[in-house]
Amino acid sequence: MDRGSIAYVLSTPTKRSAIAFTQAIESIGTGEVNTAFIWKLAVLAVIAIAFYTAGALRFQKKDLPL
Repeated sequence: MDRGSIAYVLSTPTKRSAIAFTQAIESIGTGEVNTAFIWKLAVLAVIAIAFYTAGALRFQKKDLPL
């Protein structure tokens, strides 16, 4: 992606969520979809599950010092 084109797109009075959505749809429609993120997403999921489990076990008594 050209860095100058994103500056032009963001200078218009359009919500960033709409820009991100349309660009995501556009990139999926091309033949250049990068699937390298899948294993990184799996690593993030494993880390999230591990910390969620550790937190659930640690704070079972609900005796948080507030």
